[in-house]
Amino acid sequence: MLHRSPTALTRLIVLMVAVLLGGCASDDESTTRDTSSHTAPDTEAGTGPTTTSPPAPEPADACEGLQVVSESPVRTDPPLTEISGAVASERTPGAFWVHEDSANPTVLVEIDSDGHQVSRWDVPGVEMVDWEDIAALVDEDGTRHLFIGDIGDNLHRRESTQLLRLPEPGPDDVPGATAVPQIIELRSPLGPADAEALLLDPLSGDLVVVTKSVRGMGEVLVAPGGAWAGDGAVLDLVHAGTLELGPVEAVLAGDVAADGRLVAVRTPARVLLWERHPDDDLATTLLERSRCRGPSRFDIFGEALAFTNDGYVFLGEGDPTDLVVVR
Repeated sequence: MLHRSPTALTRLIVLMVAVLLGGCASDDESTTRDTSSHTAPDTEAGTGPTTTSPPAPEPADACEGLQVVSESPVRTDPPLTEISGAVASERTPGAFWVHEDSANPTVLVEIDSDGHQVSRWDVPGVEMVDWEDIAALVDEDGTRHLFIGDIGDNLHRRESTQLLRLPEPGPDDVPGATAVPQIIELRSPLGPADAEALLLDPLSGDLVVVTKSVRGMGEVLVAPGGAWAGDGAVLDLVHAGTLELGPVEAVLAGDVAADGRLVAVRTPARVLLWERHPDDDLATTLLERSRCRGPSRFDIFGEALAFTNDGYVFLGEGDPTDLVVVR
C-alpha cells in the first residue's frame, strides 16, 4: 500500500468500511464455515443462497480449534510502521521475515513470536516500488529462497511488476546485506492492476498473484512454474478466474503452508483458509473449493499473513503494530 497521510477522505473511507463490516469483527474469536464458491458472494444464514453453482466437496475443517493465543507489539529499531508482508523464517525457528511497502528502505527484518527484532538485512541492488508480500520455497538442491512480491500498484500505472528472489540468509550469516536478488518481470493480461497477495506452490513452483479490489473481487493470475524462472525472465501471467469475496473484502495478503496442504488469504475482516485437494493446483483450490474462516481482527490496513507449523500469524500497520499468533 502506498504511503499515506491522514486525510478527510481516508477517514471517510475507514468509517464507511467500519459501518459495512462492523458486524464481522464481533465473531472473530470463533471459526465459521464459508461454503460459497467463486461464482457467488459470501452469505450469512438467512441472507440468500450460499452458491449459484454445485457446491464443492467439503474438506476437513482447517479452521477447527484455531484460536488467538498471543498478541505482542512489534518492537524494531528503527520502528516498522507499514509492514506489508510476512513469512516464516528458517534461519531462526519461530521467527518471521517482514518488510514494509513503498516509500521505505529495501530492508528485511526478522522478528520473533513476541514481536522482538532478531536481525535486520539490507537488500542491495534493487529499488523499492511497492513491496506487498513475501513467500519462501526450497529449491531442488535444498536451498530455501525468499521471494518478495513488488506487485503493488495503487494508481494502476505499472505496465509490469516484479518478483525478487534471493537465498534466505543462514543461521551463521552475519546480519548486514543479503545476496543481490534475481528479478523476474510479471506482466498481467488485465493491464495495470494493484495486488497485495503472492502465493507460491511448494509442490510445483507455480506463482499466483491475487489482485486487490474494494469490490471484493480478486483476479487470480497464474504463472505455472514461475517461481523458478531464470533471472531476468519476463512472465506473462494467465487469468485463471475471479475470487468473489463480497463488497469491500479486498485481498490484502496470502500464504501457502510449507507442505502445500493449506492456502490462506486475508481481507480487512477475515482470514480465510482452504484445505487443498491432492490433485488441485492453487488456482483451483481458491476458485472451486470450500473455505473456512479462522480467527482474525478487523484491520483495514492488515497486510501481512504467514503460516506457522501449527497455525498462522498476522500483522498490520502502525507504531507499534501487534503480532497476533493463532494456533
